[in-house]
This record gives sequence, structure tokens and C-alpha cells, in this order.
Amino acid sequence: MALLRRVRLWGQVTISVLKPLLGRNCFGVSDRDLRVKKNPYGSGAFVYAPNRYLWFVKSNIALKLNGAANRLTPSSPFPNDASLDFWEGTGLSESNATSRGLKLVFSR
Repeated sequence: MALLRRVRLWGQVTISVLKPLLGRNCFGVSDRDLRVKKNPYGSGAFVYAPNRYLWFVKSNIALKLNGAANRLTPSSPFPNDASLDFWEGTGLSESNATSRGLKLVFSR
């Protein structure tokens, strides 16, 4: 039970990084629509909404990983805007974060 609470809290903290970026939007996506998947390659997490919005969150920074996320959170940075230090320990890079995230989250 304690582990379930910890996982739920971790997911809520991760989503809270994106919540202020979403604001009110014409797409009708809110923080309640967001889901979190732990990064299986290292630190950080992929945050997504069912309609193909995808971000990568680490250290209170949310990177938009696809065009849909760019329309929803235009002020968040792209993967190539992140420093090399940001990617350390994630098992990802600016060039593969999007493809790995899409495969992990949306492939069946």
C-alpha cells in the first residue's frame, strides 16, 4: 500500500510540472487527462495524454516531444534546447527521446 501511494505521489509531482504550462486551452486537455510512464532507460518520465500529446519530464523541466505537445504547450522547450547535463542518467538523448517515448507510450 505504501508503494502504491509513493507511485501515485510521484506521478502527481511529475504532472504538476506540466500543469501551469497547460492552462486553459482550446484542445480541452487538463492535468486530469495526463498519464505518466517512468522512463525505463533511466531517470525522468514520459507524460502523455491519450490524443498523442507527449512530453519528457526530469528535474522540474518538461520538454515537448511532438507537434501535438508543441501546440498545447508552446512555451516548453524542445529536446535540442536541453543541456547535455539534462540528459545525463536518462539513457536518452535529444535525438532519440521522441522516438523512444512514442514507442513506449503509444505503440500496442
